[in-house]
Amino acid sequence: MERDEVEAFQAKPVGIIEGKTTTNGFKVKVLSDEVGRNSFLEVFHEGTYYVCGIKELYRTEEGIYAECFVIGQGPKLPFTPTSPVYLAREEHVRKALRLSDDPSTGIYVGKLKGLDCRVWLPIKRLGRIFIVGKPGSGKSYTAGVIIEEFLKKGIPLLIIDVHGEYSSLKVMGDVTSEEFDVYPKSYAESVVEFGDLKVNPGADVPLEALESANPEDLVVPGQCTIINLRGLLKEEQVSLVASLLGKVFQAVVEGRLKPFYCVLDEAHRFAGRERTKATDVVRRFAQEGRKFGAGLIVITQRPQLLDTTVRGLVGTWIIHRLSDPNDMRITLESGGLDSEWENVIAWLESGEAVITGEAVEKIPIVVRIRPRETKHGGEGFNPLDYIAKPSHSTTVRILEKLSKATTREADRLQRQPISAPGLPQAFLSIAVDESEVLARMKERLADLDLKSIELNYMPALFCEVEARVERESPPLKFSESLQRLVPIGVEVGEIDWDSTQAYGLELKDLESAEPLPSPPQPGYYQRTCFNIADQKVVKKVKEELLAYAATKLVKAMYYSKKLGKFSLTGDRQAFVAECLKELAEVEQSEERDIEEKYRRSVADIEKAIEEYNERLRRLSEQYNALRYECEQLNQMLKEAKRQKKPILRLSKQLELRKSKLESIRDEMLKINAQIKALNDKKKALESERKERLRELRLKMSSLKEFDVKAAVIQPELDELSVTSFQLIWVPVYRAKIATDKGASKEIGIWWNALNGKGFYGSCIECGAELKDASSLVLCEVCLNPLCPEHASQCAACGARVCLKDSWTCDSCSRTLCSREPPSRCKLCEAMLCQECVERCVACGVEVALCRAHARSCSVCGTTLCEEHLKSHMMRCSACSKAICEGSAKRCSVCDEPLCAACSISCAKCGRAVCREHSWTCRSCGKAFCVDEERKECVACGSDLCTSCSCVCEVCGGVACKNHVHRCSSCGRLVCRNCIGESRGLLRRKLLCVDCATRAG
Repeated sequence: MERDEVEAFQAKPVGIIEGKTTTNGFKVKVLSDEVGRNSFLEVFHEGTYYVCGIKELYRTEEGIYAECFVIGQGPKLPFTPTSPVYLAREEHVRKALRLSDDPSTGIYVGKLKGLDCRVWLPIKRLGRIFIVGKPGSGKSYTAGVIIEEFLKKGIPLLIIDVHGEYSSLKVMGDVTSEEFDVYPKSYAESVVEFGDLKVNPGADVPLEALESANPEDLVVPGQCTIINLRGLLKEEQVSLVASLLGKVFQAVVEGRLKPFYCVLDEAHRFAGRERTKATDVVRRFAQEGRKFGAGLIVITQRPQLLDTTVRGLVGTWIIHRLSDPNDMRITLESGGLDSEWENVIAWLESGEAVITGEAVEKIPIVVRIRPRETKHGGEGFNPLDYIAKPSHSTTVRILEKLSKATTREADRLQRQPISAPGLPQAFLSIAVDESEVLARMKERLADLDLKSIELNYMPALFCEVEARVERESPPLKFSESLQRLVPIGVEVGEIDWDSTQAYGLELKDLESAEPLPSPPQPGYYQRTCFNIADQKVVKKVKEELLAYAATKLVKAMYYSKKLGKFSLTGDRQAFVAECLKELAEVEQSEERDIEEKYRRSVADIEKAIEEYNERLRRLSEQYNALRYECEQLNQMLKEAKRQKKPILRLSKQLELRKSKLESIRDEMLKINAQIKALNDKKKALESERKERLRELRLKMSSLKEFDVKAAVIQPELDELSVTSFQLIWVPVYRAKIATDKGASKEIGIWWNALNGKGFYGSCIECGAELKDASSLVLCEVCLNPLCPEHASQCAACGARVCLKDSWTCDSCSRTLCSREPPSRCKLCEAMLCQECVERCVACGVEVALCRAHARSCSVCGTTLCEEHLKSHMMRCSACSKAICEGSAKRCSVCDEPLCAACSISCAKCGRAVCREHSWTCRSCGKAFCVDEERKECVACGSDLCTSCSCVCEVCGGVACKNHVHRCSSCGRLVCRNCIGESRGLLRRKLLCVDCATRAG
């Protein structure tokens, strides 16, 4: 196409290319307000059109600019600066985005935002469909649109409906849209709905019929089968979905079903991060279903709670508004979007969505979802208003077929089942009844009431297995026990031996519970997942328990043959450290024994030496005394010989003492020999101690080089014994509670009668189960359950509300409920509470402003918007001081604004005037406006007011008081011009000219 043809075809350009360009994008100076964030532009380059999207818009002093990128293959050479840019035509956009325009192969979901271009998603490329968005963003509405399109194509649908929203597919809508070419229609003839007829009287078939229904009855070409789970407890919903999808998937694998789509509403309940019975089958359905013709539509408001395997699969993502940062991050990653899309998604309007993935080849697109042909089943839709009598169809035949079986099943559950020998039955007492639970809940919700209640006895197995293991190789001996509390109701499907809790009870709760031989109150009995009356079956279950216990009581051990020691810690380093510690303790103990024995022996020797030394001291004293006596006797003997006296007696005495001295000396020599022997023994003991310590250290050093071997020990069956195996009937109350705060709503709950724990609903925000009565909070607007962490309290009325029914003031960050409507700033759209909203006195009370965009007059303090503040502020015409409309005074003559300092008030009429239109009396100093009479002194020319002016009684002229005099003769007031003089004898007299003339 030539350039002149282009210019002839196009309207005027909406922009001009400026600055640096590439083959992938360029910058455009925007010339028209038709260009917005979601606009598509086109530029003619190298003989063809290139369609561009707008990456970013920004404003500078020179104007508005747009950063553009090319959709699809760019040119060989960069774009030419100064080239004109136009709004893209529909056919060019459709070609660039490769959007299908064939209704026969696609589904019509809406129109591109910013362009009147229909969006047909090709069915062949849809794959798995993920629809995400916060509550109220339109995800269920979008799912309804897709379901309508599939029904038009005759594609079978199986809908898992948690809240009963899709019953509205049977009701004709009330919206006609010529823009989208959509007209009301009902698909009642194509819809079959299973549901609890008490809660959902508009359903076609009771849920009990699903047990006997074949997959071929549920997946039928041209038929939409709705499984309405409204009214069921969460665990009942999970159990039913797991069983149903498992049965359907098996039929898919066996090739018994035509290609169809399964719609999984609130998918995080059945395939969340916390594993449930339904997780595996949903995961397998998502992974393998596509190759067998089973498509999956996943709908969730919390992508972060979705199973990572499910959300990680390739598919088409339809993303509505999100606000939670984690949900946003996971959605961007799973949908393959850049972080720049975060702002786009956060500000999507209700009914708008970003579509990305397999169905959109080029770039993600923002779509305005078309109106539904049927009634939307969201808030405000009451199925009771549209109940119709079912026609004679497949649904009625299934109902008749299963009615008898359902009745027989109900009769059987009313009696206590008989168990085989070896499986004793016991009942738990009722400690928490409906009055106590209601009292707990009324602590938070005063107007709560129980609508219905029934007592059910739920079966659980309490098992205890003891293992006594004693082995020689490797040498070990230990005993350990295993306890389990396992629910065995029919809803569990199969026994989970890993379970340690059942129906809100834990093993520790049974420690203080006293079992009863008979039921405390009449009630219904839940069927067990195995035949408890068949002894062979019970024996097999017990064998399974023993096999499970043998597996769970396996011990990984380490042992050392050299030390003859083993450990069941399963930690090699810990075992080695324990062995080394024990060897160190043994070494220290033996070392202490050696030292203690040495100490005792040395103490005995030292005690003996001390005794010998004491004896030696006494002998020495005796010896010295005898020697002294001998010396005295010798002298006495010499003196007797000299005196020639008798010496026989003295000689005998001397001989006797010398004999004693010799005896004492011999004894002292023996004692010294014994002391020496003891000292030698002490030295020998010291040497022995050192040698024993050396040998001990060598021995310990050798032991520390021990070997460590690992072994896994599993108890043999003959080493296991079942010490407890009994059937416990747990009393469980199932009830429906309701509150009436403008709209009545029932919620199904259950709790065990022992500790009151159970299921009190799921938090609408995080999906967490509320397991205690005191933790239940109901949103006072929508009456949905909330956990205490996600229950916001309205700062105005104190109501507890959910995220959907609350909003946050952008100014004070307080949370308020939807019954306290926000005011929106007219400039930035910020939501404001009544305490934070500002009002412009010029705009009126209808217009709200945030504090950032409200301006306060610096003069009078009046609150105004930016626009009215400009007209409100002005300057004094006299001194140029800043003044405002409220504080300004205007000259009554020229109407110029004046500040208080420059405004002059007329002393007579009181009007305000400027200096130019005022004058001041020279005499009294008062100011007057120019409209007041002003007189002039004939003498000095001063301005005078009427009060201060004097009239000359001679000439009639006006003079000020300083220039008039009273004639001393006639007494008249005269001006200075009419004064004459008369000289007297003593002083001069002032006379008027008349009197002065007569005097002269």
